[in-house]
Amino acid sequence: MTLLPLVLAIVSTAGAQVLYRLFFLRQEKIYLVATIGLFCLAPGMSYLALKHWPMSTVYMSTGLTYALVLALAKLLLGETISRRKMQAMLLIVGGVVIFNL
Repeated sequence: MTLLPLVLAIVSTAGAQVLYRLFFLRQEKIYLVATIGLFCLAPGMSYLALKHWPMSTVYMSTGLTYALVLALAKLLLGETISRRKMQAMLLIVGGVVIFNL
């Protein structure tokens, strides 16, 4: 089973959310176009992932989107990550890993 569609679904959703925030901060249309493109890519990738993986695995793994958005916001937007947010991110990642073992 290929992991690529699942990874692309998660990354495209997280990337679109961060790009949408960049659009509001900088008011440059390229961010909006990229946001729409990534949001359009995500359902197709989820569909392909569902062809290869059980539904429970795909939808539980999409929880990683929250952790990825937090990490991308830190890297690209300079947002701060509090201890509480870091703990929540670790719980999400740990839960997804444990669920998929």
